[in-house]
Amino acid sequence: MTTAARPRTALAVFFYGTLVALIAMVMFEVLPRVVPGLIAGRISRNSEGIVLVLVLALWIQFVRPRLQGSSREWPVTAVVAVACLGVGLLLFFAEPINRVKTLNETFLAAALLIPYIQLRRPFARWIPLACSGALLALVLLWNENATVTLMAEALGALIMTTIALDIVDRGILDDTAGTVLRVRLAWYGFLVLGPALSWRTDNGASIEGGLGALVTYAGRTTEVFLCLLALELYFAVGHGRIGSRYGPPAPTSPVSESVAAG
Repeated sequence: MTTAARPRTALAVFFYGTLVALIAMVMFEVLPRVVPGLIAGRISRNSEGIVLVLVLALWIQFVRPRLQGSSREWPVTAVVAVACLGVGLLLFFAEPINRVKTLNETFLAAALLIPYIQLRRPFARWIPLACSGALLALVLLWNENATVTLMAEALGALIMTTIALDIVDRGILDDTAGTVLRVRLAWYGFLVLGPALSWRTDNGASIEGGLGALVTYAGRTTEVFLCLLALELYFAVGHGRIGSRYGPPAPTSPVSESVAAG
């Protein structure tokens, strides 16, 4: 191992080790013995985000680059996606203890996000914007529907991950993509302010009317904000995956061409 590689290896050990330790402490209910009760409660309620960031980070760093361009790429991706879907549905319909059942949304989101992440970059920016916009419209129109409410974390993950990885921090998945530092910083600020607003307003309870209802719904997705913040900081800041800040606009790829032709 070269001297230059050692800091990033240490970062990976710390990052993944911390995530695994947090998940274990939540599952075995030992977190309140380690940190104050209020903090332990917030971490425990956001366990879905911790598991999701672990799954996505492992895939991006260790699996995606090894599969790209190989004959195994899409068979393996499909098998993992179906497995995630199966686990998510099993947890959704079964009745395990609540701290396990709540992870159904993590695996349902991963079932769609893993194939999405595996797609070859670059592709046209309208694709992630259209995907996020369609799901956001669904949430805005039917946020009081029971199923849409139950799927808040999964829908939030789908809406925001596409923006995070293909609009803001495009360098994480495509080292030729152009990124803009001020856009990234503004996005990171948004990922901090979202949960802060939710906690400050008691998940929208102190806001009346439709805005309060939307903040209440958004409050169900605070772990998604924190998940993406951790994911992006780890790759973009920790591993320097910022692409080319002054790179040319991304060309249209076969993925976007096929979508447009369809």
